[in-house]
Amino acid sequence: MKKILFSFCIAFVAFVFSACNSSSSPEGVVKEYIECVKSGNYEKIVDLMHFKKELSDSDKEQLVSLFRDKVSKSLEEKQGIASFSIDDVTLAEGGESATVKYTINYGDGTSKTEEGDVVKVDDKWMIDTGK
Repeated sequence: MKKILFSFCIAFVAFVFSACNSSSSPEGVVKEYIECVKSGNYEKIVDLMHFKKELSDSDKEQLVSLFRDKVSKSLEEKQGIASFSIDDVTLAEGGESATVKYTINYGDGTSKTEEGDVVKVDDKWMIDTGK
């Protein structure tokens, strides 16, 4: 019984550690972004995004509101995100940016394949807004 409990604890710690460090790789930050979209954590979505200039609190609130209005409505129409997969990661020369190709499968049976650019900022991968 102790071995089973110990194995479970090790697996749980590994899961928590990987979840906390999901933005330590290009695919990790895209997974975290999609999970936030799926769960409606719009504040975290904005935190995962990189902007060339720092956003004011008011700007962040407006983005969160925009995501809440537009994304939640779109997800509702598509019956939510059923699953997603990371299809390909292409690192740029120098390893400071990457393009991540991913597929989202919606609850209504449709799917969409997209590409997203990510950039490494202070050793942390973020969604590149280009703005």
